[in-house]
Amino acid sequence: VANLYKNKGKACGLEIGVKLARGKYIVFMDCDLQYDAKDIVRMVHELDNGSDVVSAQRINREDTGATVITSCMFNWIIRKISGLDFKDFFSGLKAFNRDALDYLSLFGSFYRFASVYACRQGFKVKEIPVVHYKRFYGTSRYNFFKRFYTPSKNGNGTS
Repeated sequence: VANLYKNKGKACGLEIGVKLARGKYIVFMDCDLQYDAKDIVRMVHELDNGSDVVSAQRINREDTGATVITSCMFNWIIRKISGLDFKDFFSGLKAFNRDALDYLSLFGSFYRFASVYACRQGFKVKEIPVVHYKRFYGTSRYNFFKRFYTPSKNGNGTS
């Protein structure tokens, strides 16, 4: 397992975290303080009740207007392409049944579309509304162009 002494990006951190995690459930939560950890309890409740992947839908988003508009546009595209009626595919708060996550074998930027892949593989997916707060620390690294493509250190378009 690689170390994270140097920042190698979110996708690398998620991959290493999943490899090291030892629980029945795994939760991804961005560290920018825009989510309430109390919402994890509701997500775990959904996993306990049979869902395999639970994704957060940010209600009353506290992001810039440009970020919200871009996100809405790309969410609409993903909804039309995938047929999955989620409102917020790009939320940074997701919970997984460990078996489903292992089966999906996600890597790199594909974690963003975990709900779509899980649904297509027959897993039970659910989206629940969560509180969303204004970002007080850090800046978003996603913009209009990076929604689908995140260049890697090796230049092949994967992280």
